[in-house]
Amino acid sequence: TLDIWAGTGLIGIILFFLFWASIAKQVCSASKIENKYKCNLYAVSCSLFCFFLIGIFHSVLFNPVCAQLAFFMAGQLSSYDEKKRKVIFSSSIVYFFIAALGCFIMLFFVIFCADYFVNRAHVLSKDNKLELSEKCYQKALLLKPFDFRVYENLGNIYLKQENYNDAVRLFLKALKYDPYSANVFNSLAVAYMYLNANLKAEMYFSEALKLNPAMQNIYYNFAVLLIKEKKYIQAIDKLEKALILNSSDGQARKLLEDLKVKLDNAEN
Repeated sequence: TLDIWAGTGLIGIILFFLFWASIAKQVCSASKIENKYKCNLYAVSCSLFCFFLIGIFHSVLFNPVCAQLAFFMAGQLSSYDEKKRKVIFSSSIVYFFIAALGCFIMLFFVIFCADYFVNRAHVLSKDNKLELSEKCYQKALLLKPFDFRVYENLGNIYLKQENYNDAVRLFLKALKYDPYSANVFNSLAVAYMYLNANLKAEMYFSEALKLNPAMQNIYYNFAVLLIKEKKYIQAIDKLEKALILNSSDGQARKLLEDLKVKLDNAEN
């Protein structure tokens, strides 16, 4: 029994050390830490998770309590004396507590690391380091695959890189987890517009306006699509609404003025 306990404990130590060493390496790679202090701090956390794995293995697979339950079903519980049963029961409680604590700590560090990658990716995106930002978002998705904001942000990175097909794929995934995001609908429509899927783009712009009619950027992007489709009167309407919401938008104002000049010249 001791050999089994020692063997499973060693396996637990090795597995969790490798897992957290990998996480620490990725954090260092993303943040470019030279002194490795923070990376070592993450890696040291593997010792806590060793207890988690040991607790799971011992309490569920190898702890004699499991054998006792089987013996009880077979009417052989009397093979252990009362003192031994108390010792085994106490050790079982300790192992289950360690396992529960390990689960909590693992969840905390997974969320912490995912948020770190998201924040790092946001900073890199602001610095226009799109490739590094993309890698950080992809690592965040491995840890938080159900966070629609990560899909949205990564989709925006692809949009900036003019990788419109991947942008569409990410925005559609984001909408699976949050089907009421006007921002995602707007970005999805823009991606479809650049793919020349104008009907889909128009549909998603309309959906975005239903969800948030006070979002100025939707009106502007919608106007760009309408100009592309030569629907100038509708485009003027959208640009005027955009300027009502944000009168300081010089880009929208210039586009509106140029469009009106174009229409006046066409009439003359």
